Amino acid sequence: MDEIKLAERLARIESCVETLATRQSSSDALIMTIHELASDIKLLTQQVKTQSERMERIAVRYESKLKEQSERIGNLEKEPAHKWKLLISQVITIIAAVLIGGAIGTFTS
Repeated sequence: MDEIKLAERLARIESCVETLATRQSSSDALIMTIHELASDIKLLTQQVKTQSERMERIAVRYESKLKEQSERIGNLEKEPAHKWKLLISQVITIIAAVLIGGAIGTFTS
């Protein structure tokens, strides 16, 4: 090959090398950005996991308190019914005592 063709070929090769170097530089920047994003995602994943664990503990605590409160409300609702039954029982006892007392008074007089 003559020198002109070699010079032209060398110029094309140098142009290709410059293009490849520019692409490599862009690729390196892109790879660095992707690496930073991956690190950020890893950190966010850990934070979400920690937050989820906290929320689970809070949910368990509130479920326990809700159950306790439900039991207390149930007991409070049962109390008037218990008092009403006791009152009815006492009224029936008094009526029975009056009837029995009246019957005994009638038979003894």
